[in-house]
Amino acid sequence: MKFANLRLSSLLTFAALGAFSCTKVTPPGAPGGAGRAAGDPGRFVNPLIGTAAFTDPKLVGYVAPPGWHGVWAGLVFPGSALPNAMVQLSPITQFNTGSGYQYEDSVIQAFAHTNKGHWNLCHLPVLPVAGPAGATGPYASRFSHATETAAPGYYGVTLKDYNVQVRLTSTLRCGLHQYTYAQAQDRRVVFKLGRSNENVNDWALEKVGPAAVQGFQKTGDQTVFFYGQLSAGIQDVAIQGKGTKEGVAVLRLADGGPKTVELRVGISFVSIQNAQQNLAQELGTRSFEDVRRAAAATWDKLLNKVAVTGGTAQQRGMFYTCLYRSFLWPALRSDANGEYRDVKGAVQKANFQYYTLPSLWDTYRNKDVLMSMLAPGVTADIIKSMQDIGDKTGFIPTFFHGDHAASFVAGAYLRGVTNFDLPDVYRLLLRNANVEGGTRPHIKEYIQKGYIATTEVPAPNVETPGSAGVSKTLEYAYDDYAVAQLAKALHDTAQYRTLMARSKNYRNVFDPGTKFMRGRLANGQWVKSFNPQYPYYEYMYREANAWQVSFFAPHDMPGLVALYGGPGPSRRSWIRCSPCPGTPPTLPATCRASSASTATATSPTTKRRSRTTSWASLKSRSSGWTKSWPSSTTPARKAWRFRAWTTRARCRRGTSSAPRASTRCPRPTRATWSRSPFSTKCAGPWTTARC
Repeated sequence: MKFANLRLSSLLTFAALGAFSCTKVTPPGAPGGAGRAAGDPGRFVNPLIGTAAFTDPKLVGYVAPPGWHGVWAGLVFPGSALPNAMVQLSPITQFNTGSGYQYEDSVIQAFAHTNKGHWNLCHLPVLPVAGPAGATGPYASRFSHATETAAPGYYGVTLKDYNVQVRLTSTLRCGLHQYTYAQAQDRRVVFKLGRSNENVNDWALEKVGPAAVQGFQKTGDQTVFFYGQLSAGIQDVAIQGKGTKEGVAVLRLADGGPKTVELRVGISFVSIQNAQQNLAQELGTRSFEDVRRAAAATWDKLLNKVAVTGGTAQQRGMFYTCLYRSFLWPALRSDANGEYRDVKGAVQKANFQYYTLPSLWDTYRNKDVLMSMLAPGVTADIIKSMQDIGDKTGFIPTFFHGDHAASFVAGAYLRGVTNFDLPDVYRLLLRNANVEGGTRPHIKEYIQKGYIATTEVPAPNVETPGSAGVSKTLEYAYDDYAVAQLAKALHDTAQYRTLMARSKNYRNVFDPGTKFMRGRLANGQWVKSFNPQYPYYEYMYREANAWQVSFFAPHDMPGLVALYGGPGPSRRSWIRCSPCPGTPPTLPATCRASSASTATATSPTTKRRSRTTSWASLKSRSSGWTKSWPSSTTPARKAWRFRAWTTRARCRRGTSSAPRASTRCPRPTRATWSRSPFSTKCAGPWTTARC
């Protein structure tokens, strides 16, 4: 696949595929091009991009509460990982944050073995320390970004307080740590098994040989088992604070020998025995450099499937970093021997790789499409993994909202990914589409009425409870179309006709009076309290407002155009969702890309991670725009809750203060989890951050 003359417009699409956020910080440790061949695209990848948060009120438009990190960054991790691997070996600067790593932090707590960037995982944190034998925690160290290096399959940093140089690389199921101490005495390795990004229920570690340990960490319903082998002897193991968040196992290393110590860790979600087997099969006695080179080669092979020409070095870096990010999730969960734990917790063995569930609501419209194009084998195994869940629960699973396994499976099949049991997957997707109590809430009402009703609330706010009936209706209609394509492929004419008819249900929530998709009562009347710019978490819309969802009918654009009265009126409606003169062009991109890129609640350029454009670039593209900043000092709420504000347009040119199209230019800005009042001034740059 080749892209010629790389331009910013094409980069925006790929920016949605990774968790990219522009920052004023230019991390010094990457790209990881040192020692790489000129033709290797991995040299452009910078895993530190997206790790820095915006906290400057002049940039984010409000004052963050004390101790809060402001507008989040990409919630990405900079550590070592292979494509769709089980292990993501990465530094933790703060637990219970998005990825555990935030660029503005100055202290490293540990190096964990799993990651996603969604306030979870970060299992098996380990930290090398040095000091007198009687020293105790808390164990952590300051570090400098000047000593930090990140590249695909590699991470390195120096722990300032312990004077330990850390280098990390990994395989699919194993992490390889290399610690270079300043001296060969008073060295320890601390397993912080009481901590992860999830609540730890139980953990254990025991010495099982002169230089080996094994154990587990249980968080919720999942348990991660590990087997670790050190290159230095273990003098003793001390368990401290068992049963507390600060619980640790401290391995004191024998004095003498080389200053460089390697720790090889195999993990498994099945058993300690499997973790040990994974370690022996994937790492064995391979050298650190051999493993690192193999990791880089694996990434280059994948990234080379997309070639680009033209563009600046910065644009190529953005492109390949986002492409790299696109293949870090879903994550592998089956072991080298084929065993895995199914959705019921039972150990199974299969002839395919078992993966976690894709983040379908976020990624079905872009990243998962890309994956089916560039990694069809992984895509087939992901579908088989979802089928395995369906066979045991009766339904193909979804993620957060909608039933977008339907479009993921149908799209992959139509692109040539056919190495799975299509009739059985189709059977399960039909259950999703018709049986109440499964993947699609309110499906019975949807089938009977042709839409999902909204209960009228006189004065709704951002967090007014609801069924997100408009969003569900639109998404179910699209999902029906997707399943219909499978019915057509299997020559199920009756179901094809039924589902195609249901795919037109998006029309049932279109209000011809306002030209918006609007909440509808059970009696067929429209919700009275209606502001198309006001965003909701689940009242009428799922994390969106009317502007963002009203152009979502990607399977029937002619039908959508007809609702607006034809090409002319529909074009004018979409133009209303374009920038006002003198306003930031990035803000209305939510609507603009929704109509052009078939997005759902938000566009691919404003997905659920932060997207920020620098003030300088906005100013250069918006001559004459006068900035003014809304302010909020509302204390931060729990990170898993959604908060939003929206800003109406007051667009100024020169010295004129006359509002320009205040009701015509939508300004949906999800800007933290604060109950901020609705501002009436332009603020910029425009950022979307959603949990």
